[in-house]
Amino acid sequence: MTRRISRLATLAALTVMAAAPAVFAQRSLDEYRFFRSLSIDLQGRIPTRAELTAFEQPSFNAEAWIDARLPMGPAAERMRVVYMDRLRLALSTVVTVNPLGTILRRIPVTRANGTVEWVYFRRGQRREDPAIDGSMCFTPRELGVQYPTNGDVPATSACNTPRPITDAMLNERTVLVRPWWLYRDYRAATPSQRYDAATWQTLVPGYQPVDGLLTDQAGAPVMAVRVCREEAGVATTGRPFVRTVAVPPAETGCNRRLVGVPNTNTDAMALVAANQRPLCSTQTGFNLSTECGCGPGLERCLPGAAVNNLVAGNMLQGELRRPLGQDAPLESTGLNPSNGALLWWSEEATHFLDAIFRDDRDIRDLLRARDTVINGPLAHFYRHGQQQSCCTTNHLKFDYNQPVNLFDPTNVPSAILQHDVDRWTPVANRGPLASGLLTMPIFLSKYGTRRARAHILYQAFLCKEFIAPNVALMPSNEPNLARRTGCSGCHATLEPMSAFYTRVSESDWTYLPAANFPLDNARCRTATPMASMPSGCAPFYDPSFTTAARSWMRGIYDLTAAQPNANAGPAGLANYIVAQPEFAGCVVDNIAESLLGRELTSEDTPLRTQLTTTLRSSNFRPRAMVRQLILSDAYRRANNLSSTAWREGGAR
Repeated sequence: MTRRISRLATLAALTVMAAAPAVFAQRSLDEYRFFRSLSIDLQGRIPTRAELTAFEQPSFNAEAWIDARLPMGPAAERMRVVYMDRLRLALSTVVTVNPLGTILRRIPVTRANGTVEWVYFRRGQRREDPAIDGSMCFTPRELGVQYPTNGDVPATSACNTPRPITDAMLNERTVLVRPWWLYRDYRAATPSQRYDAATWQTLVPGYQPVDGLLTDQAGAPVMAVRVCREEAGVATTGRPFVRTVAVPPAETGCNRRLVGVPNTNTDAMALVAANQRPLCSTQTGFNLSTECGCGPGLERCLPGAAVNNLVAGNMLQGELRRPLGQDAPLESTGLNPSNGALLWWSEEATHFLDAIFRDDRDIRDLLRARDTVINGPLAHFYRHGQQQSCCTTNHLKFDYNQPVNLFDPTNVPSAILQHDVDRWTPVANRGPLASGLLTMPIFLSKYGTRRARAHILYQAFLCKEFIAPNVALMPSNEPNLARRTGCSGCHATLEPMSAFYTRVSESDWTYLPAANFPLDNARCRTATPMASMPSGCAPFYDPSFTTAARSWMRGIYDLTAAQPNANAGPAGLANYIVAQPEFAGCVVDNIAESLLGRELTSEDTPLRTQLTTTLRSSNFRPRAMVRQLILSDAYRRANNLSSTAWREGGAR
């Protein structure tokens, strides 16, 4: 949201004022501009004619009017936008989220009677037959068609002669399931509450599957979907499967597999030796166990609606539909699983910030709070999707196959189902590792590196910037940037802050517990500096800080200095930031500059001091400070600019 309304909206507001009764003369133009600005900031719109009439009455009490609106949603939204803009908490669709364990793709299979039926599968799924292990449950030779890694059509026309699959083979390798995206009661023994556009907008407002999920290729309603047998598994944990037959030679030509290679036995054998059963909601589970499927009603997975591709599974409906204009009055957008994740991550931050400002909570909760607000798609992500980042082969080398999550999945309310798009539910406690915005996926994905995370927090909550000193950069072999000449001026502060994120993977949200990942790991040491590290070490341990005597986790710049911060985690960084003397003044700067539409100057020092004192004395609840600001002369003056001044930077 911009601070100023457009010139057209301004002219419209003044036209309404000019058309008002003769009592208009009782108020100055500056007073009308002040009231208009109050309405925009606290109500999200220009005042109505009725509101102007009330404003023009001698009995109008501006302070009472303000007090009645500060607790309302639009005022909270205005404050929320300050920090959404400051932190730039949105991701473009260039960013992709593609957890293989939750993405169901589908391929048309020709049956013996000539009909065509969709079969859903997921890449990487463990299967006993090495010819289809990690891939679709029918080979290109059996299908007569080669499908590319991503695509709606066969790879080549030369390799596109569909062959019928016998009913015996179809029934052996696939099963019919009534999935969650079609049935509200998908966990019932016989689900019956199939999606109905007429009734579900009352039952489940905002949810609508795309047409491709509702009808088959003949146009008939889909009552159940056919899924590869392994994907239909409902177990919570699975026995690692170790293949006992040899992998046959790879097929060639039109019969070769285009997706991956068979999963190996190595990791599965290690889990068997340790007598461990991975969680089926993790990457480890579906990669290594034939028992790990998508759960009851395929609830762990998200559907695509075209051949083997990440296309829309559901429509964006409900409260997020945007007015577009006369020709296209409302947006109706299909969301593929990746774009859906980006949208809902951002919406979580939006609802979290709204709750803080609407309830006038301690603004330090932005960084420290363990609570949040989620809907159905977010509940699905926190139950299943977040765990797909763990655990890869590299994690398993450190005996890490049961992930510790920043948002404990067991804290997701069981009553929230994937369909609940427009139902936002507070979650009082995400878990002991949660810390405000600092552990939300939108923040961790927007700022992928540890230094980027520390840097934006330094900017947004301390209103400070890293400015390199005027020192010549000299050649150096010093890996510690907090010590290197020419770099230390910034990194002496940045490195300790970055260390708080040592145990959170970069460009991800996977937590690396100390029990599996010691800060200095003897296993990863090398005989000589910068030598090749043992397998699996490099993603977690920094070659620049590895010798025969040490191997430090990435994010550690000095073991003794960084250890307390690394162990404290993001919550420790939150506590560090809010304890800094600059924090309160930065809150004032952020909000005041947004509401005034300009930077604060030395002339604003008395006002800034007053606002900071008010914020501190109210235990960092921002409403009293905002009230004081919008009643100040600075706010009145900032909103009394003429249209000439807005266009040309001229005088009032």
